Amino acid sequence: MSRTAIFALAGLMLATTAGAQTVEQLPSFDINDTGDAAGAAAETATPEIAACPDDGSISLECVVNFGKFDQTTQAAVEVQRAAAAAALEVVEQPVPLPQIDIEVQFGYDSFQLTPQAISLLAPLQTTLSDPNVRDKPILIVGHTDSAGGYAYNQELSRKRAVAVATHVSAITGIPYDRFLPVGMGFEVLKFPNDPRAAGNRRVTVAWAAEP
Repeated sequence: MSRTAIFALAGLMLATTAGAQTVEQLPSFDINDTGDAAGAAAETATPEIAACPDDGSISLECVVNFGKFDQTTQAAVEVQRAAAAAALEVVEQPVPLPQIDIEVQFGYDSFQLTPQAISLLAPLQTTLSDPNVRDKPILIVGHTDSAGGYAYNQELSRKRAVAVATHVSAITGIPYDRFLPVGMGFEVLKFPNDPRAAGNRRVTVAWAAEP
């Protein structure tokens, strides 16, 4: 190598070294260190969504977190407000609402009320005549068995809940806007060990006071 080339190479090395001195160094870290990093991650982690009661019943948190319903109605506003208040209380299990399970049967892929279903809903005229009940948002929660897809069953159960709420409003005289039809699909099975059992296809009528 010629003397000129050696000098040129030496100059290039010096220039590179000088340039490297101006680069800001990143702080070092240990990938095996789970102390502070884990604590910071835990602080920013998304809070766990409250699950539904494990006995097949309905709670406010369960409806708001997993149900499909029109969120713009007055009943929906009151229910969501009550659920937010309930979420502030530390409990091992969400508290079930006062409720009645009615095994309302529908035709396959249908949300039309059958004569048998109408007769099963008739006792609600008496149950919902109590002022302590009818003055509160009334939840009509539709359920399906596990056959079919999640989104499909949730929408089908919502339409069935709407059909029941419309009928119950008519027979009780309670304004429809006091009802909140909710589709739960197969989120809350009454018989989880037999997810396709007919008893899972039902309607839950529940109510809750505004906080």
